Amino acid sequence: MMKRWGIIVAVALLLVACGQPKQKVVVESDLPPVDFVVNPADGIYKFGVEGSQAIEVMGTSMENFFRYKWRASNWKVEDDSTRSADVRFTDVQATERRGQTAAPEPIASYDRLENFSTRYRLDREGFKPVSEPARDQEFMQAFSVLGQGLSSFDFETPEAPMRPGESWTVSMDPGELGPMSVAALDSTIHLTYVDNIKYERSQCARVKVKVKIPLDGTMEQGPAKSHITGSIESEATALYDLEKRFYVLVKQSSIMKITGQDFDADGKALGGEKSFAQNGFFEITYLGR
Repeated sequence: MMKRWGIIVAVALLLVACGQPKQKVVVESDLPPVDFVVNPADGIYKFGVEGSQAIEVMGTSMENFFRYKWRASNWKVEDDSTRSADVRFTDVQATERRGQTAAPEPIASYDRLENFSTRYRLDREGFKPVSEPARDQEFMQAFSVLGQGLSSFDFETPEAPMRPGESWTVSMDPGELGPMSVAALDSTIHLTYVDNIKYERSQCARVKVKVKIPLDGTMEQGPAKSHITGSIESEATALYDLEKRFYVLVKQSSIMKITGQDFDADGKALGGEKSFAQNGFFEITYLGR
């Protein structure tokens, strides 16, 4: 599935939503296999991204919302036969509200990404920066969140072409889970090629994605430890355009619920249990060339 399955690391900030295309769908049968390799023709491709998340920590709530556009252009074949393109972020908006009665406030770090451009490499392994920007931690966190919106070019590819109804699995990189990787009992992403539908006058293969990660483990924080239990669940629907050869629509939702208990170095409980809950929404839409 998406290599930037960033819903998990959205503990840092923004997770992501799911749903069905609003257009009337037409299901076909007796379809040929699809390889799902992302391979757009040279040109300019524009996408819109928006998402939100609601977080509650020990009764305190916080909401985040973001919206931006990105485009890929200036394609080039590299010496190793892979391709690269310039990716530029525009119309970047991100707000945060702490408490249900508070007014949303802009998140300043995201303003720094307005019109930011860097080179990305596209190969069978995905769509990644040629080199990470050498910026401060605040900038890089915002850059990482915006990078989740590039999933149209960065989906996991099955080892062989798939027919409707067939599935494949991918193990999530522990780095995607951040510090919670030590508590993850499973990190398998399940993908299913469901059927073909008509979307925006194009034939698309519809892919369903599910992730369920039980959590039960101990994280170390200096001399103290925290034992956490809970789960992370996410579902996504993605439409792979059979002619354009990339995903023109991605919708994803996720839910994270965690309970934690802190202990000191001697194993004595520090205070009561802590609770954390997060619901997220994310949508990527192809805007045209």
